Amino acid sequence: MRTGLVAAGGIALGLTFWEDALAAPARRGRSPYSPLGPPDANGMRLPEGFRSRVIANGGLPVAGTGYARPIFPDGAATFRTRDDGWILVSNSEVHGCRRARADRRQPR
Repeated sequence: MRTGLVAAGGIALGLTFWEDALAAPARRGRSPYSPLGPPDANGMRLPEGFRSRVIANGGLPVAGTGYARPIFPDGAATFRTRDDGWILVSNSEVHGCRRARADRRQPR
């Protein structure tokens, strides 16, 4: 039944929808940022007014835990804390590493 509902939904959207959704080439739009500059001290090419800093290195331990930071993270997020610090959460599904890790950073 589930397969039938999916098929019916696909048919209801029509051929034109699917041609536009799946076959349309990507188009570059105008950027609100300046062109990328030369690599900074961390090797990052950033638009004017941006800066970078290293906040974690893959393979190194997460402070206060027995876990190492993922070598190939494929997702990350930061969460602000009430004392203006932050928590970095990252995860990876590479090489059997199927868990998220988090560590807390103090305000500067």
